Amino acid sequence: MKKISFLEIYHKLITALLVIACFLFCSPWVTLAADSQSQTGKTVRIGVFGLRSFVDKNPAGEYFGYGVDYLNQICMYTGWKYELVVTDNVSLRTMLANGQLDFLMPIEYSKDRLDSYLYPNYPMGSQFNGLYVLMNRRDIYYEDYASFNNMKIGVVENTFPAESMRAFAKAHDFVYQEVLYANLQELHDAVRMGQVEAACLSALGNIPTNYKLVARTELMPFYIVADAKHPSPYFAELGVAINNLNVNLPFLAVQLHDTYLKSYDFNKDRAFSREELAYLERHPVIHVMGASDRYPVVFQDPKTGDLDGILKGLLDLITVKTGVQFKCSVNKPNFNIQEGLKNPDVDMVVGLIRTANFRQDENMILSNGILNNTIGIVGRKGRPFDINKGYAVAIPRSAIGTNAHFKAYHPNYKVVNYEPLEECLRAVLRGEVDGAVQNADILAATLQHPEFSDLTLWHTFRGEGEYSYCLAIRATDNPLLLSIINKGIASLDQNDIEAIRIKYASAAQYEMTLRDAMAKYGPAIVIVVVLLGIIVAGLVYILERKKRILRS
Repeated sequence: MKKISFLEIYHKLITALLVIACFLFCSPWVTLAADSQSQTGKTVRIGVFGLRSFVDKNPAGEYFGYGVDYLNQICMYTGWKYELVVTDNVSLRTMLANGQLDFLMPIEYSKDRLDSYLYPNYPMGSQFNGLYVLMNRRDIYYEDYASFNNMKIGVVENTFPAESMRAFAKAHDFVYQEVLYANLQELHDAVRMGQVEAACLSALGNIPTNYKLVARTELMPFYIVADAKHPSPYFAELGVAINNLNVNLPFLAVQLHDTYLKSYDFNKDRAFSREELAYLERHPVIHVMGASDRYPVVFQDPKTGDLDGILKGLLDLITVKTGVQFKCSVNKPNFNIQEGLKNPDVDMVVGLIRTANFRQDENMILSNGILNNTIGIVGRKGRPFDINKGYAVAIPRSAIGTNAHFKAYHPNYKVVNYEPLEECLRAVLRGEVDGAVQNADILAATLQHPEFSDLTLWHTFRGEGEYSYCLAIRATDNPLLLSIINKGIASLDQNDIEAIRIKYASAAQYEMTLRDAMAKYGPAIVIVVVLLGIIVAGLVYILERKKRILRS
């Protein structure tokens, strides 16, 4: 038998002790890892009020809407799966208090609710509570408080719209008869049957198409909440996910609002006041003048001579949404757009950019933005663009807004003015400047010309403050006109805006010029001319030789 030395026994003992120690030390971490892994794919139960634009079902039975899109983003940070419970207000609140739900949404913030709900740091978004009447009530106007006096107004009991309606009436010094209903369906039935004259509803709710908005009672943020007394164990995880969501997707709430809620903000005949409607009766057609040379944003159609482009398409859409009628005309080429306001027959101009110099111009007042504007820079193909480098760039002289904006945000660039945009691009080709700057859609359309085939869009500058196309009126004109136009702009759905922009930008076509023909067919023309020259020379040579033969 082999003898075991003391040293071997010592080594085996130490090894055994190390194994035991590792087991004892690591077992809590193994347990924690297993617990953590068990959370992956955890299904949380979320109660949702039955609000059509917030959560609804498609024909396949799948949920969609503002709330669903938001939850899907949250789950990307948490790894949760979720189960939606959609039922009435009372049942959902009871289920949350009994621990049958982890969270409830959408809930407006109120100090009176802090004993009931635990709120995260940030809301899911904001929405307004509005007062609605049937569309055929022509005797009731937007914010016409006198007509609200003694009105029978229906609300769903124990909801925030009911609370906001009481505060709204007190703030505007009118009284009304409150009629309570158990749910939205009962309230809508009461409006339809004439039991009440109006309903106060959340914009997240099921707003029938035959309702018109006559007042916004209160703008309120709304949240995903937990029960205050027995909060969900996943509440802290929800808070971290919402914080991350706000950092990484700061405009998510705006995008979801435009997708699901904006269509409820304004439809034809909805949000005009008595004074605004009277103004439109006196001015049934609004004369708008636009630039002739900002293709495809706004331009003169060479075939008809009429105003056309993305902005004209948006004005047409405002007419569809609100009934406001526009007569459009075209400004002179290469002239400043605001010069159109010197024409007494013109009510507004379109195509200005909301830059500081225009906002501070005491001769005119700008509307809200109607179309986001993204600046682009064009340079030679094959030449790399360095965003930190200062370049010499050409900008059309008449593009006052673009000049002012670019100089303010890029003072390290040297700006050289040419007119029109095509000459700016030719300056790049001649090597006089490094690049040319203008709206990215305008640049993309102009680059289709074969003359500029050696140029490419280097970069688009985004996130540089307020920078959008707008309309403008004279500072001395009736401000009701601007109020009407701003409401028309508010009626535009972001999807419709993008559809019109894509329609014009993607279908952009150019008229072939002599320069284009030379750029596109120049080499072929040279070859043809040379060949024709050789043929003519050959024919002349043959004829001359025949003449010599005949003479001899």
